[in-house]
Amino acid sequence: MSRVWNNYKHRCTLWLALNWSTRNVQKVTQESSQDKLAASSSQLRDLLEALHDSVPPLSPRDYHTLLRGRSPERLNALSKQASDAVLELFGFSLVLGPSRLTGGGVGVFVERGCVRKGQLVALYPGTVYLPFEPILLQSLRNSYILRCLDGVLVDGKNRGISMVIFKSCAFRDVVGPFMSCDITWLKTKRINPLAVGQWVNNHTRENAANVDYVEVDLPPDVPLEWRRFIPNVYYNLNMDAKNALRMVGLIATADIQSGQELYSSYLTIVES
Repeated sequence: MSRVWNNYKHRCTLWLALNWSTRNVQKVTQESSQDKLAASSSQLRDLLEALHDSVPPLSPRDYHTLLRGRSPERLNALSKQASDAVLELFGFSLVLGPSRLTGGGVGVFVERGCVRKGQLVALYPGTVYLPFEPILLQSLRNSYILRCLDGVLVDGKNRGISMVIFKSCAFRDVVGPFMSCDITWLKTKRINPLAVGQWVNNHTRENAANVDYVEVDLPPDVPLEWRRFIPNVYYNLNMDAKNALRMVGLIATADIQSGQELYSSYLTIVES
């Protein structure tokens, strides 16, 4: 229980208010925030295009098979193809492993290559909720809900009711032979290798943050066949492919070498 609370408290509004003066807060100017937004939007499109060119098309039936664990060899092969494509495009690959933080659980590490400052390094997957939508049941014992500046929420938990809702919304939004999002982030192997943002741990005084969160609204003009690599889906039935999709990326604030762990800052102030 203490480990869960230590991870969750950085997203708890009451705890943040009571402990604000004692926390390390990362400040981001409006100008630098806009620069990161532009860079991440461009890199996101490059990522989707590279994955589309490298990973063969899959039908909704194929995704059902992969989710049920009936073809692990195929998912492993697809995951490797995708990881190699990211390595060639961005010069790095990621891997999950035990965090170096005490009680940190799972962490995200650079496996091969090097992440350069300013690069898009990860995406925060999950169901996207508008501020007025109900999320009480999903939030119980859930430390993976990320709140955006405008109140939009992203539920990155890959188990329980959160998983059920994501799968339901994903197959609800199928367009002909095309999936409108990636559901393989629910498994340990993924066809979007960067869909691991929910596993990035909060920094400590001894381990400085090396990535920042940046909110990106993916425009509706993204080709439909690219959307199968997007690890997000709207909970709202009316928010279809004709609407911009809220995504949250993580941008490197420093070079991150092979073997190093990613650390984020759950407390980020945007200054004008």
